[in-house]
Amino acid sequence: MPVGLQFGQNPQAIRIQGQGHNISLQSPIFSPFTRGSTAGLKVQPGNTLALVGGGIISEGGTLTAEGGRIDLGSVAEGLVSLNPSPQGWNLAYQGVTNFQDIFLSQKALADTSGVGSGAIQLQGKNIAIRDGSVVLIQNQGTQSAGGIKVNASDSLALVGTTTDGQISSNIFTETIGGGKSGNISIVTPRLLLQDGAAISAATYTAAPGGNIDIQAADSVQVLGFSPANLSRFSNITAATFGAGDAGTLTLATQQLTALSGGNIASVTAGAGSGGNVTVNASKLVELVGVTPIVFTPSQVTAGTGGQGKAGSVTINTQRLLIKDGGRVDASTLASGTAGSVNINAEDSVEVSGKVPGSVNPSLIISSANIVDPSLQQLLRLPPVPNGTSGDVTINTGKLTIRDGAQVTVRNDGTGDAGTLRVNAGSIFLDNQGGITAVTRGGKGGNLDLQVQNALQMSGGSQISSDNFGVGAGGNLTIATDKLIIGDRAFISSATFGDGQGGNINIKSANSVEILGTGFEEFQRTFQVGALLGTLSPTDRGTGIFVGTEGAGTSGNLNLQTSSLIMGNGAIIFSPTFTQGIGGNLNIRASDLVEISGSAIQTGNVRGSTGTAGNIKVDTKQLRLQDGGTFVSATLGNGVGGNVEINATDSIQIQRTPLGAALLTGIYTNTTFGTGKGGDLRIDTGKLSVQDGVIGSNTGSSLPTGVIPFGGPGGNVIVNARDSVEIAGILPDLRFPSGLGTTGFSPSRSGDLTISTKKLILRDGADASTATLGAGEGGTLTVNASESIELSGTSVGNLTLGGLSAAAGRANLPELKATGASGDIKVFTNKLIVRDGAKIDVQSLGSGNAGNLQVIAKSILLNNQGSISAATASGEGGNISLQTQSLLLRHNSQISATAGGTGNGGNINITGFSPTNFVALLEGSKITADAFQGQGGNISVNTRGFFVCQTCQITASSQLGVAGQISIITTEAESNFEVIDLPTEIAQPEQVVAQACRASRRENQSEFTITGRGGLPPRPTEQLSSGALIGFEPASVSSPTSATEVQKKSSPLPLPARGWYRNAQGVVVLASQVPTPSPYGSGLTPSNCQ
Repeated sequence: MPVGLQFGQNPQAIRIQGQGHNISLQSPIFSPFTRGSTAGLKVQPGNTLALVGGGIISEGGTLTAEGGRIDLGSVAEGLVSLNPSPQGWNLAYQGVTNFQDIFLSQKALADTSGVGSGAIQLQGKNIAIRDGSVVLIQNQGTQSAGGIKVNASDSLALVGTTTDGQISSNIFTETIGGGKSGNISIVTPRLLLQDGAAISAATYTAAPGGNIDIQAADSVQVLGFSPANLSRFSNITAATFGAGDAGTLTLATQQLTALSGGNIASVTAGAGSGGNVTVNASKLVELVGVTPIVFTPSQVTAGTGGQGKAGSVTINTQRLLIKDGGRVDASTLASGTAGSVNINAEDSVEVSGKVPGSVNPSLIISSANIVDPSLQQLLRLPPVPNGTSGDVTINTGKLTIRDGAQVTVRNDGTGDAGTLRVNAGSIFLDNQGGITAVTRGGKGGNLDLQVQNALQMSGGSQISSDNFGVGAGGNLTIATDKLIIGDRAFISSATFGDGQGGNINIKSANSVEILGTGFEEFQRTFQVGALLGTLSPTDRGTGIFVGTEGAGTSGNLNLQTSSLIMGNGAIIFSPTFTQGIGGNLNIRASDLVEISGSAIQTGNVRGSTGTAGNIKVDTKQLRLQDGGTFVSATLGNGVGGNVEINATDSIQIQRTPLGAALLTGIYTNTTFGTGKGGDLRIDTGKLSVQDGVIGSNTGSSLPTGVIPFGGPGGNVIVNARDSVEIAGILPDLRFPSGLGTTGFSPSRSGDLTISTKKLILRDGADASTATLGAGEGGTLTVNASESIELSGTSVGNLTLGGLSAAAGRANLPELKATGASGDIKVFTNKLIVRDGAKIDVQSLGSGNAGNLQVIAKSILLNNQGSISAATASGEGGNISLQTQSLLLRHNSQISATAGGTGNGGNINITGFSPTNFVALLEGSKITADAFQGQGGNISVNTRGFFVCQTCQITASSQLGVAGQISIITTEAESNFEVIDLPTEIAQPEQVVAQACRASRRENQSEFTITGRGGLPPRPTEQLSSGALIGFEPASVSSPTSATEVQKKSSPLPLPARGWYRNAQGVVVLASQVPTPSPYGSGLTPSNCQ
């Protein structure tokens, strides 16, 4: 019995020639090989056919060992061992160190198909299989096939197809019986498949498919397609077309390259599960391009087009490059569940580009896909898949997705989307690159991005978990050091169907920066578009989006960072388009939120009935500038969202650009519909507004006209620990910088409450709860523990600035307010109203004026400052002032005057201190007049009351009954004029005559200062215990050293000759001559002549 074959130094080649095989396919995809009869070398079933020589060349030759074994060995020299086996002899080449080539061409065939467990082995240096040549085991029995082993010490190349493009140059095992398909094992430094060649292991029955194991130390190249048949692409495939599971596919090399449609695949088209695909490429995996016309991508894939579950794809490499339509894919096209994709790329993963001339992108994907009808027919697929998407996990140093490429776990059918996880040092998305988990029928997928350094998005790129179906949307989680979004890039978790949207959770340790493409474009799309009804659910700008277009509830945004910077038309947006509930925007930035020419916005659009989401911001400093806004808008019948801002240090709002659709500031608006506007609450240390607004409006005013529709306005609450300062007027000079609520509609305006230490409204700024329509104005309440200072400014013939709950505005005469004014309540220590500023609840329309209450330790109205509850035709409002000191100067006024048939309002002025006083100076006035109605009543209860000669206190009526004026004071009223003091101090010698006085002795004249008498040093201070003041005329007799006491008795009381203050502080008239305590004048006496 032979035990081996010894080869010398020059073994000769073995050449086999023939007509080639007669193999065909009934179907190009779903049918096994049909083997026709051929002439050639053949042994009895179950035996071995071995060709061992110095080289093996088969040009159309066929080798057949049915159910047996074929062994082709090309040996340069050495010892080949022979070992018996059930199929004959096994040849072992451990003793061979130098091999020759094996060349199969022109439809050559090596075939051990049959009912037995056939096996094939090829051993050589360079092994080439070309021109549709086939190495085949088709298992037709119940035993497991033996498998195919290929060992090529230099290279293995499979190239091309038959001339008609139907049969690939192929290494193939398949089963059509009950036995397992054979395995394929390839060991070589370099493996090449080109021009439609294939390595395949398949099952068409319930039997398992064979495994494919490739060990290529240097490289694996899977390139191109058959020039004769574009649908015949080069591939390495483990497949099942029946109930049996496909085998696994394992590939180990340094570099894997798939170009122009090259495939490494595990496929299931039946009920069996697909096998797993594992690629270990120590340096590089590159998947580039597609086949032309057919667009078959270069890919590593584990997909299903049947009921069976797809296998998973695992790639371990240093670098993964996917471009121009290449893919890593574990998808489903039918009811089977998609597989998972696991990528571990130490350095980088780059996915870029689309198929040239097509919309098909480069992909890393585990999804349920809908294909075009022609492909559905060819692959026997349902129109809409119902399988579940799988998961994708990527671990890499850097992930780059650009030029339309996508990484996705989307589901285009009725199944659920998968979960996508990325752990990366950095992520860069550009030029419409995307990471998505979109669903259209089932539950949305989750996105989980963990980024050590920076996640940067630009050029219309996206990260999205949108939900278009009835299932709940998936959540989107991002954890990074720095998030940068620019140039129309966006993050989205919106709801377009009836399902609930997923949440967006962003945690960026350092900062979040969102920079748009222009303020005008942003305004046109999201602000003007919302008002005009042209905003679309699919409109996306640069920013972050949650919201709902259907009946479902939108998810929320939870953003946590150190600094949030938005500029140049960026947006964070949660819209509600129909009856769904909008998502909330929750932002926590420990250091800073800065919004410049951008917006954070929620709202329901025109025609919607859904509830808008809320906005909540927690930060240290908030800066809004150059058109930056927080907006919660109600444009439909749903309820508006609330806005709550907590900035522990400060809030600064400044600069509104000319032509801005919305002013720089913070809003809750209700317009067009009946929905109530949301409430606005601000808590901060210091609030500063310069050329901006904070407010809640019902209805709206545009350059094109007023929108007189809207539900009840929301309330505004401002708590500023240190101060509130609002200054300036807006680019439209009719409007001041402001804080408050405004009504343009029949609905009531919201209330405004301000609590702070100091409130400053200067240069025309105001705080207002005014109504400019048919609705009632809101209530304005100010609690300023230290002071309130209001200063106005003039714009043409208008004066702006102050506190207002008025109905109508003089600066907007075209708006005919018919609603009643709101009320104002002011509590402070010191109130100053000057330079035309006002506190008013007046009505310039047909409605009644509101009521106005001020409680302040001191009140100063100066330079036309005013407090007004006047009305043009309705009832005048009531004014109540409680203060220690009320001072009106320079034509200032307090007015509750009524025009038309209205009655004048009442004015009540009281003090809460025994030393209070009221003073009207320099043409100031207090009026409660009426025209046809009754004049109001004026009541003043004070200790001191001072009125200048040109000042007025009136409660008259031109055609009706005058009101009553009641002034109660414990001191005499004083009418006086204020004169200017000289600017130069006079010397005593200039004003005091130094003359002699008649006397027996020649005394020198002198001027004696006796003190102030009983007057206190200041009007607000009590009387001192000074000397008595005498009423007696000076005597011409010589003075005595003391005043004589009147001793003569009289039946009548003695006339008062002076007065003094007793121990109880009561002023007492006295008959005694006062005894002053004289003081020297310090004048130098002159000598009398």
